[in-house]
Amino acid sequence: MDPIIQCLGISHNTAEVALREKFAFAENGSADLLRRTQKHLALTELVVLSTCNRVEFYFTSTNPSDWMLDRLISSHAGLSMAEIGSSLYRLIDPQVARHLFRVAAGLDSSVLGEPQILGQVSHAYQAALQAGTVGKTLSRLFQGAIHAGKRVRSETDLGRNSTSIPSIAAQMASEQFNSVSDVNVVLLGAGEMAELAIEALRKRGAQNIQVINRSLAGACQLADRWQGEAGTLERLAAALQHADLMITSSSAPHALITREMVAHSMRLRPRRPLTIIDIAFPRDVEPAVDEIPGVRLYDLDALNQDLDEGLNARLREVPKVEAILAQELERFKEYLRSVEAAPLIVQIRDHAEEIRLRELERGLKRLEGLSEEQKAQVSTLTQSLVNKILHHPTTCLRGVAGTGDHELYAEVARELFGLHPEHTSDGSNALEAECPR
Repeated sequence: MDPIIQCLGISHNTAEVALREKFAFAENGSADLLRRTQKHLALTELVVLSTCNRVEFYFTSTNPSDWMLDRLISSHAGLSMAEIGSSLYRLIDPQVARHLFRVAAGLDSSVLGEPQILGQVSHAYQAALQAGTVGKTLSRLFQGAIHAGKRVRSETDLGRNSTSIPSIAAQMASEQFNSVSDVNVVLLGAGEMAELAIEALRKRGAQNIQVINRSLAGACQLADRWQGEAGTLERLAAALQHADLMITSSSAPHALITREMVAHSMRLRPRRPLTIIDIAFPRDVEPAVDEIPGVRLYDLDALNQDLDEGLNARLREVPKVEAILAQELERFKEYLRSVEAAPLIVQIRDHAEEIRLRELERGLKRLEGLSEEQKAQVSTLTQSLVNKILHHPTTCLRGVAGTGDHELYAEVARELFGLHPEHTSDGSNALEAECPR
């Protein structure tokens, strides 16, 4: 049985961030996952896409309903299947390609057309390539999705009026204060999300910015670019006492800001409120922090599309995006059809080539006096004839590949070309009968 393309995932469409973050994978998680699952499952390829909106496992397997994979995912999350419930979804074959193409285009993001997702899909694919967990099928799938996403970016305005989660966070922050120019801003993390957050805050007039990061070099690099201050995690408690606004976006696998830490800071500044916007995945801030008086805590699910002023303009681009995705999906389906039909087509062509060479040798023996150039011309003529004869049958086989008629057409082709063992044991077949000696 040929491997089946599948996707097992959880996303913002099916679960809140509190559940999604339990599934989050480190960048090197795909290689480790494949090593562990190969003992139990027939997984031939694997790509893990882990973002703030989704954690999805794209894989090929000969088993379309393998309960062991469900159990493995629930074990990784530390939850039972009963606790996960309907939040976990499984897609098979055609559904997988359509879903991934929509993801790469930005149609399945919490912020329609958000610009980061295409890079995240590409990064997931590259990570799988480096880990050696991806083969021809998923490579073609992800290459197709990335190509479709690039076409959407260049041929439509879906991303032109788009925003990002950091910019929405900055907009939310500006609504919490009369002016952000006098607000003491602390950013936890120094990656792309922090960079986008600083840029958005600067546009709104923020002046006092401090970057806290595990690596001092990373903090300094970002802070220097935006004329801010830099510090390591050792200064996190002091930064909390100083901050009016904190935006967190670290890549830590667990919460860095605890309820006790924030409560202690608030006791030292009883009359100064604190706004924390946590855009990290998994979250940087314990949810219980929201219970502390004077603290307003927002997470990813709180940054909704109502803050997105360009949404209506991007919605008008969706039909154009869908048309592009339909074209790219058809190209991917053609590839799958060609893969399914390829072995039989190769067998037919190899069989025909064997007959051509045998008959060419016999014919040239009868045609005495031909020069080497003339013999080459005769050989080229026979090649052209065979190619023209086989063009329509092989095109037809590719066309029905992947449909319910494929096996019927394949069986008929084997019979017509004499590819059954009982017809080829003595070297005679139906095609040879059409070649007079």
